[in-house]
Amino acid sequence: MTKRLMSRAGTQRSGQVLQLGDILRAGRACLFIIRPWAGLSLAAAVVAAYWATTGRFVLDERLVLVVGIIFLIASAAFPLNDVNDLVIDRMVHTERPLSRGELSPGGALILASGMIAVALLLAARLGFFAFGWALLFSLAVIFYSRVKGWNAFLGNVLAAALFGVAIPSVLFTGDGPFDLPLLFACAGLCTLVIYGREVVKDVEDSRADAANGRVSIPIRYGAAAAYKVSAVSVVVASAASIFIASGAGSWLRLAALAVTGMLLVMGGWLFLTSTESAAKARVAQLKIIVIVSILLLAVGSAA
Repeated sequence: MTKRLMSRAGTQRSGQVLQLGDILRAGRACLFIIRPWAGLSLAAAVVAAYWATTGRFVLDERLVLVVGIIFLIASAAFPLNDVNDLVIDRMVHTERPLSRGELSPGGALILASGMIAVALLLAARLGFFAFGWALLFSLAVIFYSRVKGWNAFLGNVLAAALFGVAIPSVLFTGDGPFDLPLLFACAGLCTLVIYGREVVKDVEDSRADAANGRVSIPIRYGAAAAYKVSAVSVVVASAASIFIASGAGSWLRLAALAVTGMLLVMGGWLFLTSTESAAKARVAQLKIIVIVSILLLAVGSAA
């Protein structure tokens, strides 16, 4: 009798441990699929753009709300994209939660929908126009995930535009006055860097994309052309950043450089995550370009 009770208690404990392990694995899968580092990088760029264009180095409630909305909607794009890319990811990105079976497509859609719903609730606190913008941003993210599934070239343009559009969202804080030319310049720089990153990632997926009938720059024009396009995007963004910073006032110049640093860290870090073995030589060239761009910024700030 005693042995039977001990055996039953041991089974219950092992079941609890197994259940806890399942919860932790599901949590890790949800965290991995939203790529929080990308959303946090964009949020940091939004904060830096706010500081640069207002001269107010604060982090008040309305700015935190805007940043939270941006993070949630931008991060929701990744589960949506992974659901649409599941066939390709099983060939190329086997480390992702959907490919490994750690999360179901339905679970990924529920996660993305929940994040967008929370973002819309937060946006409602900022007023009608902020809610309308957040709703349009959410619909654009959903549309992007669908377009990327059949045309990677157009999907890259949309992805870059979406990240760029996120920068002027600081206008919904109601603060000001904003330096609008600098604000939209920051948005343009973000667009260029993200576009360069998307083109690089397409090289990794080119074989799977071609097998599934997708259109992209590396498929149509070759990997070398794709890396040149990406490198030009980063270099142009760096040169424009130096030009903008050199024309600003003392504090504004430093803030503009901070914005640029955020953008380059975001783009540069994502460049370094390219894992396709055949592309290592080309990715190494891009690493050098990113490092040189950062050095140019340092020289520009000291001049």
